[in-house]
Amino acid sequence: MPTGSFSWIGWASRDRPSPIYGEYDSTGVHQYSEGRIIFKPRGGTDEEDVAITLDALTGLMGIADNFWGEQLTGIPIPPRLSASETIFREDVEAALEADEPESIDTLLAIGHAASVGDAVPEWALDRMEVVMSDLAELVPALVYIFESRKEFHFVGDSIAMVQREPGGVSPSPIVAVGMETAFHSAYKAMEALLGGEPPKEIAKLRERLESRAINPDEVAGFAGLREDMLARVIRLQAIRDKRSAHAGRTGVKSRSITYFELMDAQYAAATAIKWRIEALRGEVQPQV
Repeated sequence: MPTGSFSWIGWASRDRPSPIYGEYDSTGVHQYSEGRIIFKPRGGTDEEDVAITLDALTGLMGIADNFWGEQLTGIPIPPRLSASETIFREDVEAALEADEPESIDTLLAIGHAASVGDAVPEWALDRMEVVMSDLAELVPALVYIFESRKEFHFVGDSIAMVQREPGGVSPSPIVAVGMETAFHSAYKAMEALLGGEPPKEIAKLRERLESRAINPDEVAGFAGLREDMLARVIRLQAIRDKRSAHAGRTGVKSRSITYFELMDAQYAAATAIKWRIEALRGEVQPQV
């Protein structure tokens, strides 16, 4: 587990132009938002600490915004840029050309061109201390749900389309296998959050959920299938058992996950993770 901690410099964003190309040449300019999250590892931090921290932040960005689908990576920043609160990739690249490699300190920046605005990274950064205090369950859960949504995710009109036909499955074997993989990753996120396979006994499952500050009786979900978290976990467990690659025939069609089953599994895992994080926020004191 991480042996060090981090000094968060913060989130910097700015609008910048990007050329729009026509058939032969640039035809105009499009403005888009670009952002960087900047942080400095403190003493005792190693490469594994940095990797875990970046993955945790990647997962947090994922549950905060469905569009976020890229693993965050760190890049070293030369000392003369370390005091800046608005560091962008071209700034770093220009400085690296002028500085000797041995002069680069341990400051890292996360490079990503994004249009998520400021609310998503700010939400994630506000919860980093909480997540890093629960590495055994929260970080793996965040990783699994991120991988699930990276494989297959639902946004905007696709959510409404799935709700209109909840029993729909993909006719493509390749897509069906991808959906099955995404479903199992979402289910593994729930397993990680609950410390292992959810108990099949209702009383024990209720106790396990409550031990993670997840209200088993709170109702949530999509229109047409709103249910409490206890019932949702039981239903997802039954789907997993029925569709498991190790249960019966291995033909793709016999195990096809419906679009709604996948969407609902991802929703359930992300919602449970958020509930757990918000409960912990009242227990963990931020480091100074």
